[in-house]
Amino acid sequence: MYLYKQSYVNATRFVFFEKDNTYLSYNNRVVALDNNNFNIVWISSPFRNVFSFIVYSEIIYVSDYYDNKSHNIYIDKSTGGIVNKKYDLAFFSQEKLNCVLFNQIDEVKQEYIGLFNLDQNVITWQKVISTGGYYLYENNFSIFTNRSHREIKVLDNQDGSLVWELDIVLSGIYEKGEIIQLLGIYQTILLVAIKGGKLIGIDIQTGKVEWLLQESITEQSESQHSVQLVQYLQLHSLKPCLYALKNHIFQKVTLSPHVKADPVFLQEKLKDKEGHTLSVRAATLKGDYFYFTAEREGFGFGSGLVGAFHIESMEIVWLYDMHFPQGVFFAGGEGPKVDEKRLYVIDSEATLYIFEREQ
Repeated sequence: MYLYKQSYVNATRFVFFEKDNTYLSYNNRVVALDNNNFNIVWISSPFRNVFSFIVYSEIIYVSDYYDNKSHNIYIDKSTGGIVNKKYDLAFFSQEKLNCVLFNQIDEVKQEYIGLFNLDQNVITWQKVISTGGYYLYENNFSIFTNRSHREIKVLDNQDGSLVWELDIVLSGIYEKGEIIQLLGIYQTILLVAIKGGKLIGIDIQTGKVEWLLQESITEQSESQHSVQLVQYLQLHSLKPCLYALKNHIFQKVTLSPHVKADPVFLQEKLKDKEGHTLSVRAATLKGDYFYFTAEREGFGFGSGLVGAFHIESMEIVWLYDMHFPQGVFFAGGEGPKVDEKRLYVIDSEATLYIFEREQ
């Protein structure tokens, strides 16, 4: 499916791809690559510590962290030159929309969350909110959890007003409640993963809990250590289903017409062509494929693999061996990034690898 093309050392996970160029950061610089030949179009001047960056219209917004705060610097997308520095903000939602969430801490250590309009170059709203947890920016709402991972706050994206808030312990939903992921919004239902393998659906307009999936979405391994697959569930873009691929287990949760956990465990463990058992480290769902990183069980670090798993046939359809040196591996967490033509993945030593789809 994909051919290995290029790598960049000292990279970060921030990669944006557009029709003509791919933008990434490495060595605390932003780099533009030509999508036709992978040649470098331009390299920006160095920053102190690139916290994040966002590509929108003709500007790249770089959050550079130093002096204990983030400084937002604008650079020209066509040349990489610095255009302006205006706000001390840290952008942290990276959707390709005209508005982006930001975090700000003032001189007295007061924390703010807000919405920045990229078209108008102004702050739309900001509120005193301490988050430190998970967030979603979808439809008309900004959704946050607090640092204890017990509370959910939903704000209106128009003016930042509070739509509703919910403490999952005080509300009696789950006495040992701890939110471990905000999975997305299906129709009008906010999908929330709870520690202990629980999944709840909340009406995004009212905050009413519509259902609690009681079945434990876990995998019991041979060593009797339970892996909570619920936090790895990902919402399909077209189907009323959530899917997870972790270790050697595939999980499906159906959302319509009735919510139920489908224990679609694989008949056999994931294996490569030589029969070695694979353990998935991280995966990204795009269409009907999980694009994943994995390692061979029993081989230790250095058995880095990149692959694609088809959710309908439940088979690995592509697998590439990185042949890492000892001590280099793919960490868990964020899976590969994928667009129509390329796949991007980063290893434990901050080296970014670029693959191109076969014609």
